[in-house]
Amino acid sequence: MTLPWWEPRAVLRGFVADLLADELARMRRAAVPHARLWTDATRLEADLGVDSLELMTAAAALAEALHLHASGIEDYLLARRTLGDWVDIARAGLERYSECLTFRTSGSTGLPKPCLHPLATLRQETAHLATLFPGRRRILAAVPGHHIYGFLFTVLLPRELGVFSDAVQDLRGSTPAWLARGAQPGDLVVAHPEFWRAVARTVPALPPDVVGVTSTAPCPDEVALQLQGTGLSRLVQVYGASETAGIGARDSHEAPYAFFPHWRVDPQNPHWLLRTLPQGGEQAAALPDALVPGATACSAWARGTTTRCRSVASMCSRRACARCCAAIPPCWTRRCG
Repeated sequence: MTLPWWEPRAVLRGFVADLLADELARMRRAAVPHARLWTDATRLEADLGVDSLELMTAAAALAEALHLHASGIEDYLLARRTLGDWVDIARAGLERYSECLTFRTSGSTGLPKPCLHPLATLRQETAHLATLFPGRRRILAAVPGHHIYGFLFTVLLPRELGVFSDAVQDLRGSTPAWLARGAQPGDLVVAHPEFWRAVARTVPALPPDVVGVTSTAPCPDEVALQLQGTGLSRLVQVYGASETAGIGARDSHEAPYAFFPHWRVDPQNPHWLLRTLPQGGEQAAALPDALVPGATACSAWARGTTTRCRSVASMCSRRACARCCAAIPPCWTRRCG
């Protein structure tokens, strides 16, 4: 019998702790203690200093993410004040309703917005992702589990790969240089471009058969090239967004992105995609970026903020002196599909 995604308990505790830490950091505009060190006994008020407004906001965020309103138990979050209590409430809610989850955008390209995803479509994606990462024995994660990228790769994908939850290791309490002594053959390292940049600078060599994956922003070609010099077996670059989940991937910075098999461009409108649904039929979704012949994922880091090229082009073209504007980064010269 396959366990639900929230079992064993440590998986759900990690999800709840990551979400709570993210909400507190956002409200306080300051870092909070490493969430994966929290235990069931961690007290929200006495240990984490959560005040009444923070409690209400964090409770609403968890209820939204796990659709606790569908089971009618979300109010218990305000009455129970330990992390273990919140995990118990989340588990009880998921046992009644678990068909959908809601993830929020980071807010780096505007105000954070909720993005609803049926669990069936997320599992559809990880079933394909499992074919890209055969032979993985551990997953080392430098990303939180409550964002869609982390949820797909550190919660759902391990089940598809047959990796037990205790073989999913959190890297966020270590420096990227830890990989030099801690990585093992068969590892899948789930990270983001800035983490990989640090690996390229600090790790002289990796064991054989260590595979990396990167998402959340484009990975610069020079970083991918430097990682080849460390002996990294592959660096799989995944393109997607909170609104769509993954859309495509590539094995090399020199290769084009390939759409995941359930995605295709709408032949009637190149600005939209069509997704084949697990239960049949198709669903339309707007492209996060424009697909331009000879271009790939059109977003970039600007002083720590993800910037969509389409948004920049739109703002520029509103200027009186500009009639038409399109932003095509010259370093991204390959198309998705």
